[in-house]
Amino acid sequence: SPRWIHANHHRARHARRMPVRIDLRQAGAVALAVEQQPVDAERLPRRVDIIHHLVHRESRQVDATALDAFSTTRCCDPTTVGVIVDATLRLDENVKMTRKYVKLPLDDYFEWFQSSVLSNKTSLMHNADLIPGEWRTARSTTWQTAPENSPLTTEARLQESRTNYFVDRLMVNAVAGKESLAPLRAKAQDSIQSQPEIVWRNFEASLDVQSLEPFSRHRTTFVLQEYFIPESRALQFARKLVALLERDSLGVANVSMRHAPADPTSLMSWTRGPVFSFVLYLRIPSNESERAKHIVWERELIDIALANEGTYYLPYLLHARADQFTRAYPQSDRLQRLRKEVGAERFTNRLWQKYLQ
Repeated sequence: SPRWIHANHHRARHARRMPVRIDLRQAGAVALAVEQQPVDAERLPRRVDIIHHLVHRESRQVDATALDAFSTTRCCDPTTVGVIVDATLRLDENVKMTRKYVKLPLDDYFEWFQSSVLSNKTSLMHNADLIPGEWRTARSTTWQTAPENSPLTTEARLQESRTNYFVDRLMVNAVAGKESLAPLRAKAQDSIQSQPEIVWRNFEASLDVQSLEPFSRHRTTFVLQEYFIPESRALQFARKLVALLERDSLGVANVSMRHAPADPTSLMSWTRGPVFSFVLYLRIPSNESERAKHIVWERELIDIALANEGTYYLPYLLHARADQFTRAYPQSDRLQRLRKEVGAERFTNRLWQKYLQ
């Protein structure tokens, strides 16, 4: 699991807006309000180990691939054309936010999102959940800009670090794939999320992923899958996804729906236009026979995404077939040529070993 860090913790608590420099040799991911184009500059070791400074207007093709490395792999792993060792991030304003909670049929969600969330300039963060037993109901949480003089319901600017997440982990383990507990979970979620809440933006952005860590990985573990579907095909994909979950949810604890803008910069971009992303958090067993069943299930879902002009997130478990990878990322042949041109074939990992060699 990636380690979420607070970039320059003191500044995050007290500053309004300023650039933050991150040493990516020590960090896993950054949990602060970052602008849509976060990477100001990177430095990569080149073929002769000379540190080369990259900006967006120079070395465009190599830079685009470097951004792939920044966003798709753990920072200390070998990547596509080099290893990014530090980056400067431009942070968004740390403002007060108020929570809006709406529950609506899944068939109505995407049109409602366009008219009520995406077109609303006060919207800052958004997420909609589908949960076991109620897959056809979207539970939507939107954080919107609150007036500066609004009284905070929580004064803290960042989440406090904790060492004990027993209750959080117990809940995640209890509900994964268990539709019998769906009414209890739905009631609790509706009750908590519908309460009025005004917090700092960084407070909501600094949740700790350790709360999702399972008690043990001996018999089972939790993994992520993510699919990116064009806006015009999102409803069709969602209906197929729900049908698959109702047939066999296979330990899925949650489906989170979000919206992402187009990324025209990265060579291996998975958002070539505005998309909805579907993030599945699921428990899979350790024994080989059950894992084989999971691979078949995931490949079926990848086919559904491809049929709806979508892609899947590359860095997770490498279960996609070679033909699925090529269909989802036809630009991979350009990446392979570029790696040869700049002498970056020495940089490798399991993903490139499986699909590019």
